[in-house]
Amino acid sequence: MHYSFSLLFWLYKYKINKSGEAPFYARVTVNNKRAEIATGEKISPERWNTNAGSVKGNWEDTRRINNTLDRISLKIRGIYHDLFFENLIINHLNGKLRNLRLH
Repeated sequence: MHYSFSLLFWLYKYKINKSGEAPFYARVTVNNKRAEIATGEKISPERWNTNAGSVKGNWEDTRRINNTLDRISLKIRGIYHDLFFENLIINHLNGKLRNLRLH
């Protein structure tokens, strides 16, 4: 059976806090079924690169956040890979993602 998989990081601009920062979310889609997970990271919307799915700039916090997003991506892709080979993709993806510690 063929499974489609995508991972997207996005900025939730409608949840901007008092300091002008919005939270990042990871959206995992497998066969048109979505799961969204808060990453625990926040940044000013002007610093977000939508096309790249990462933070713009060369500041210390930029590197830290982009490294965190890379680490989260590796964890999610690892879960997908493990479940794919166990033939458990659809039934267990949401449960595994909900229990994933992202920060």
